[in-house]
Amino acid sequence: MSHFHVHIAEFSMEGGKRQERGYNVRIVSPASDTPDAAKGTLVMLLDLTGPLRHRRRHLRQLMNTIQSTYYASTGPILAALEHALRMAHHDLLNINETLEDTEDRYLCHAACLVIHEDEVFMAQVGASTIAILLPSGVKWFSPLESEEEDPIPLGMDRIIRPLATRVTVPLGTMILVLDSGWLGQMDPDLFVRAISHPTPEEVLEELAHAVQVPDVSALAIKLEEARATPPHPAPTYPVVEEEEDEGTEEQITEAEAPREPVLSRVTEGARSLVENLLPGRQGEEPPPAPMPPPPPIERPSLWPFRRRETRRGRRSWRRAVWLSIVLLPLLIILITTLIWWRQGQQQEARYNAAIEQARTALDLAASESDEDTVRAYLRQAERSLQVAAEIHPGAPEIERLRLELQEQRYIVEQIHPLYLMWRLLDWNGNDARVWATGEHVYILDKTEDVLYRFALENTGEAIRDGSREVLLKRGDVVEGKTAGDLVDIAWLPAGTVSPASGILTLDGAGALFLHDGIHGVVPVPLVRPDTWQSPVRMVIYTERLYILDPQADTIFRYIPTPEGYTQPPDSYFVTPMNIKGVQDMAIDGYVYLLFPDGRLVRYFAGEQDSFAVDTAFSQPTALFTSESNSYLYVADTGNKRIVVLDKENGAFVAQLVPGEGFDADFGDVQSIFVDEDDKTIYILTQGALWRAPLGIKQPSG
Repeated sequence: MSHFHVHIAEFSMEGGKRQERGYNVRIVSPASDTPDAAKGTLVMLLDLTGPLRHRRRHLRQLMNTIQSTYYASTGPILAALEHALRMAHHDLLNINETLEDTEDRYLCHAACLVIHEDEVFMAQVGASTIAILLPSGVKWFSPLESEEEDPIPLGMDRIIRPLATRVTVPLGTMILVLDSGWLGQMDPDLFVRAISHPTPEEVLEELAHAVQVPDVSALAIKLEEARATPPHPAPTYPVVEEEEDEGTEEQITEAEAPREPVLSRVTEGARSLVENLLPGRQGEEPPPAPMPPPPPIERPSLWPFRRRETRRGRRSWRRAVWLSIVLLPLLIILITTLIWWRQGQQQEARYNAAIEQARTALDLAASESDEDTVRAYLRQAERSLQVAAEIHPGAPEIERLRLELQEQRYIVEQIHPLYLMWRLLDWNGNDARVWATGEHVYILDKTEDVLYRFALENTGEAIRDGSREVLLKRGDVVEGKTAGDLVDIAWLPAGTVSPASGILTLDGAGALFLHDGIHGVVPVPLVRPDTWQSPVRMVIYTERLYILDPQADTIFRYIPTPEGYTQPPDSYFVTPMNIKGVQDMAIDGYVYLLFPDGRLVRYFAGEQDSFAVDTAFSQPTALFTSESNSYLYVADTGNKRIVVLDKENGAFVAQLVPGEGFDADFGDVQSIFVDEDDKTIYILTQGALWRAPLGIKQPSG
């Protein structure tokens, strides 16, 4: 059993331009000292077609799903790869459901490989092709070799059946991975010659000389002898969170680019014919690059691209016959429109200049580190694109540059759209609190004075049918104590006060009620001080109970006892404070108070410290953090966002906004709950309860 060094080279063409690296490729090589190392090196080449808008993000989501699912799966490698592709298929179906036009959907051809010891494991869907140079010759692997007329890609509303293959390979094996853009573009002999070259770079250069399409990508992989310091280390691409930008541009595939009208295509062909017949217009073809002689390799009996080439050949023959019939009248049309065409050159030059100015401004913005300068370049690019859109509205290049402009604006403004959100339930209320733990979600409706509990489905994407429970409401009598106006809820861990953890509810009269999974609802003794007026918030920190009473200008702090909170509380503040109007409170060792005017103040040991926030809030309504969370989260409803702050220095980290296609209104957020360990945020608005994956990177160290 041998262990190889994986030497990988990439080839990518986008819009007819060679790219250093394509954004549809990912190579994951786990470190040798991690558990994932036993799963091998994962290589992905995805070919996603469909609407331009947000295509790059959806592609990253699919690669993240494949990567995380594969490395998290147990069992055989091939089964894990097939499962990963099916999970990506499920994600793409969900994405397609959000599109307004069901005919304009995303489809994805995919080729995934795992290189593990001396074996290569492959799983493919759609029109992907893999060639492996073995001692016995070139062996081809493609779903196109099946009996089906059209292999099923990811995203179609049909069951996918990945082509899964396992091959034992010797040292020095060369592997070529091709996306669907290569179908019918070249003679099979070219691929046979290319794969016989000694290095992956030479393999791809052979193909680059003959490529004829504007958007295509390929990988060449060679399994070399392992070395202490490999000369060509295999790159490792970790799971990409939504806020990261891979620095590549959106591409418009040949299949989805707007088709030029037949009249325009034939007119252009006729004009080229006339120009080439004029003296001095015939250009000489450059001599072909020298090619090595073909290796002694048998051409495969079944070429995966042959069927598509035959179909293309029939279409080309019919097109040629049609052109021959209509060429003469079209030449007449060309002559009559020549004057108009010349007049349009000035407008075309203005359009090209505006596009070039926009490209330049975006390139300068990408290379600039000063945020104000970046914003200035982005405004310049936006003005140039507006000029270009007046000449050619809806041009694909304008749309592509606008997407790049949006990407850079998201980066500089640190905007993180929540592209995946689940509407757990409809909610109609304007004063409520949310808390979540494990499989349960608790909502305190302060308008109706009712505490509800809901159970999540196993997927976490919906509330289980029939799981709604009323745990406590105003007027309930619990062991002789009557519940009054319900004020707030908090989670009480098992410990001094109670042997079982549960949700703790405070009423305005100073009564506490605990609901746990063992005893149901029971009262918890609480000593109410004489200065008690109108509490609004309650927080449990290391079993100590903090009750915020702005009317009394204090925070009551209780020490737990086995009987409950039976000792009189002390005031948290060392010196008297004016905290009237405080909106919300959070505690993680520090005490944070949020005011309606946008102030966020921090206290330690009862004294205010120098904590300062480097952003401004408008009508903030909710605040959340905990001892286990790394960040502060503020519902900034006036700006319709949730702001993420560094707890150490108040630095602005990100702003969360609803992803496109979701009707969540962050302008009426009532309460938020964040579980960073589970990477989940719950957002309660006046219309619904939402749950979303939290894609904020945790601080290092």
